[in-house]
Amino acid sequence: MSKDVEINIDDLIEFRDELKKLVDVELKEFFEAVAKELAARFLALVVPATPTGIYPNGSGKVGGTLKRGWTAGEEKNAYAFAKSIDIKNTGDKYSIVISNPVEYASYVEYGHRTVTASRLDLTKEEAQDKKMWVRGKFMMTRTELILNQKSPEVIERYLTEFLMYIFG
Repeated sequence: MSKDVEINIDDLIEFRDELKKLVDVELKEFFEAVAKELAARFLALVVPATPTGIYPNGSGKVGGTLKRGWTAGEEKNAYAFAKSIDIKNTGDKYSIVISNPVEYASYVEYGHRTVTASRLDLTKEEAQDKKMWVRGKFMMTRTELILNQKSPEVIERYLTEFLMYIFG
């Protein structure tokens, strides 16, 4: 009991040609698009999680420097800024560096002491009694954890769209 099987070689050749597209430019564009999407989502989460400094009236200081630092002070939303960030490609790895260049960013992230002897004209022993630890806000650390949970879903959606485009 056998049935005749008909194979259309033209369809196989077309399929092969479509697969070749994956290896070329379109795969690179796919990885870059995913990297920029994840960067944008990171920025969209970390900026609102970053605390804003509150200063007394007349001090001349304005809060929000640390928040603006995430987008290098540019007045762009997270997605627009992420699209402008350069992607580094090393072998089969694509990476985007997101940093906050504000000098005290790491102190807010991880915590810091508040009092030092030199700032208050105290002896070292007097200052030791007044030192307090300010807990870090961990805005970047928490954002990374959230994004790590969401990233498989984001990548899967992009991959599905990409494959639908390639294979119709």
